[in-house]
Amino acid sequence: MKKKSNKTRCIVLLCMCMAGFLYVAIHSEVSRNVQQGIATEIIRFHVIANSDAEVDQKVKLVVKDKVVSYMQGKLAKTTTREQAEKVMKKEMPAIKKIAQKTVKKQGYDYTCEVVYHEREFPVKAYGDLTFPAGKYEALDVILGNAQGKNWWCVMFPSLCFVDGTYAVVPDKSKERLKEVLTEEEYKTISDNGSVKVEFAFKLEQWWHFIKKQIVKIVE
Repeated sequence: MKKKSNKTRCIVLLCMCMAGFLYVAIHSEVSRNVQQGIATEIIRFHVIANSDAEVDQKVKLVVKDKVVSYMQGKLAKTTTREQAEKVMKKEMPAIKKIAQKTVKKQGYDYTCEVVYHEREFPVKAYGDLTFPAGKYEALDVILGNAQGKNWWCVMFPSLCFVDGTYAVVPDKSKERLKEVLTEEEYKTISDNGSVKVEFAFKLEQWWHFIKKQIVKIVE
C-alpha cells in the first residue's frame, strides 16, 4: 500500500513539473510574440554619449535636440514603418553631419557615427510607457567612445520630444501608437511592459485548476 502511495506521489510530482514547464513555455511564447509584434511597427532612436561625464551627457542632449528637430520634418508625411525606415536610411549622412557639427560647436572633436540596425534591448521605459525586452530596429547616433548612458525615444511613430525631460507621453502621441499596434500590444507597453492578454489570463486560470486537482490527489 505504501509502495503504491509513493508511486502515486511520484506520478503527481511529474505531472506538476510537466504542467509548470508547459505554463512557463506558453506564457513565454505569448510574451515573445507580443514583443515581436511591437517591434515590427516601431523604429527606435538612440543617442549614445561619449561618457557619463556631465559635459558629455550635455553634448548628447544637444545632439539629440538637433537630430530630432531635423527628422521630425523629414518624417512628417510618413504613414508606414517602411516609409519611415527608407527616410531614415536616406538621411543618415545628413544626420552624421548635424551630429558632428553640433559636437564641434560644443567645443569637442570626438567622432560621430550613425547606424541603422537591429539589436537586442533590455526593458526600457519612455515616459509612462514601457517597452518589453527584445530585438528592435533602431537608428543610433554614436558619439566618441560611446561609453555613456544613451538617450532614446520611438522615432516612428513619432514619440520623440525636443524637450529634454518627459514624465508622461501626451495622449496625442499615444493615439499614434494605438493606430499601428494591436490592443494587446498597446496594453503591454502601457502596463509596465507586462503581457496581460486574455490568453495569458486563461492560462493562469488553467494552472490554478491543475494545482487544485493535484492537491486533492495527494490528500
